[in-house]
Amino acid sequence: MHAIIPRFPAFFPRIHRSHPPSYPICLMFHRVGAPPSTQWSGLSDLTVSRDYFDRLVKHIAETCRPLPAHELVTRLNDGRPLPPRCITITFDDGYLDNLTHAAPVLNHYNVPATINVTTSCIDQSSVPIEFELESLIRQNTHIVWRQEATTRFFHLTTDRARADCYHELRRALRAKPQEQRRASIDQAVRDSAATPPSIPRLFLNWQELKRLSASPHIDIGGHSHHHIPLTSLTRDDARLQIQTSAQTITEHLKNPPFLFSYPHGATPRRAPKYLRAAAYRAAVTTRPTPINRRCNTMALPRMPPPDAPELTPWPSFFQCR
Repeated sequence: MHAIIPRFPAFFPRIHRSHPPSYPICLMFHRVGAPPSTQWSGLSDLTVSRDYFDRLVKHIAETCRPLPAHELVTRLNDGRPLPPRCITITFDDGYLDNLTHAAPVLNHYNVPATINVTTSCIDQSSVPIEFELESLIRQNTHIVWRQEATTRFFHLTTDRARADCYHELRRALRAKPQEQRRASIDQAVRDSAATPPSIPRLFLNWQELKRLSASPHIDIGGHSHHHIPLTSLTRDDARLQIQTSAQTITEHLKNPPFLFSYPHGATPRRAPKYLRAAAYRAAVTTRPTPINRRCNTMALPRMPPPDAPELTPWPSFFQCR
C-alpha cells in the first residue's frame, strides 16, 4: 500500500526537463473520498478528494491521451508508436470508493483505469494490517508492544507520537507472515488492555467487482492475495500469492486479469516468471518515473498524481509532448 515516493510537485519539473516528450506516464491511486479530517491518520496519504479527482480526470480527458493498461503494454511489446501525452490510470487494493466515487468520474469523462485488487480483502474477509494498526493507535492512549525479548511502551498523547508509533510498528509487522501479524496485534490489545481495532467497511465485494468489470472503462487486475511484500516471502510463497490472486479473480469474474501490481512495490527477481505462469501479461511497481521503451513490462514504473489541491502545477507535469 505504502511506498517511499518523492513529494510532489517538486519532482515534476525534473520530469518535464529531462524526459523525452513521447514517454507515457502511469498514475497510481488508492482511494478517492472526502478531504482528510483533522484527526490523525497513518493512511491519509492514500486518499485524494473527490473534487481533486474530478478536476484531474477532466484535465486528462481534455488535454492528454488516456490509454487502458492493456493497450499501453501491447504497443510497448509490439514496438508501435505511442500517442503524445499518453496517460494510464491504476488503483491499488480494491476500495469501495473506487466504485462509489472514482468509477462515475472515469465513466463520465470516458477515461479508462485498472483496479488492482487484493483478493483476500474482497468482501472484507481480511484487512491489511496497516488499517488494524492505525485503528489500534487512534483508539488508545498507550500501547504495550512485545517484540521477542523486548517490550516497548508507547504513550500516544500527540499526533507526532502516534505517527512515530505507527511507522515503527508497521516496519516490524511488514517482515512477519500474515498469521504472526494478526497475533501481534491481538497480543498488543491484551497487554495494553486496549480497545480492539474497529474497521469500517472499506473494500469491494465480488458483486460490486462484477459491476465494475462490466464497465467499458474499468479493468480488474491483481495485487496479490494477502498484500505482503513478495520479497519478504519464500519463492514458493511468493508464487502462491501471485497464483492465488489470478485464480480467484478468474473464478469470480470469468476473465483472467491482465495487470499485476506489486504489494508495497517490492519486486522479486523471479517475479516475471511467476506472473507469466499465472497468465498475467504485465505488472506495475511504485518506482516514480515515466515509462520508456527500455522498461520491462513486468515491472513498469508508476507515479502518484501531483501533490497539490489546485490545477496550477499540473500543466508542467502534462507538457510531455
